Amino acid sequence: ISPSVWWNAKYVLEERKTFDAKWAAAPVRPSLLMIVGADESPHMVNDPEALAADLQPLVQKGLRMKFLKVPNEDHIGVPMPAFTELLKFAYTPTAAEKEFYKAAAPEDTKAPVFTDPAVYLALTPAQRTQIRIDVRLMSREERAAYNKRMYDLIHNKMTPEQGEMLHREKTREDRRNGTVTVLD
Repeated sequence: ISPSVWWNAKYVLEERKTFDAKWAAAPVRPSLLMIVGADESPHMVNDPEALAADLQPLVQKGLRMKFLKVPNEDHIGVPMPAFTELLKFAYTPTAAEKEFYKAAAPEDTKAPVFTDPAVYLALTPAQRTQIRIDVRLMSREERAAYNKRMYDLIHNKMTPEQGEMLHREKTREDRRNGTVTVLD
């Protein structure tokens, strides 16, 4: 939010020179969201806008990035609308994720059903949380069928340590997000 590109003699632009190589070598590709208030000081708007334009070649290679100028907001007012945009950005699947989910989801479910533990474990905690939220929105019958499949995956195809790790993660994410398990 309102990135201070000017700070420390524009140090972030020095880091930008090596970012492409670091990004390409990263085991998990980071996403980047930059939000500024349209009514901020000109350098507070123009510098991040120029940085976003400079990063566009990486977007073509798969960098998930969004630059947003919030109308009628200054440096003090931009955090509140930025928070909503942050949630949308973090929890809206990319086109590749949508294709993955579509390919993984049988027709009788609205969430991907995993048969390979490695695929499920490769998801981020946020992605697994979003799947659990989607499951909680299913009808009772759909949820029961989905949960039966996932029970089989977790209890019959994963190690006890992996299952315990997922349980701890679910508990932690439920506390963090204020979500609870749907009890039928």
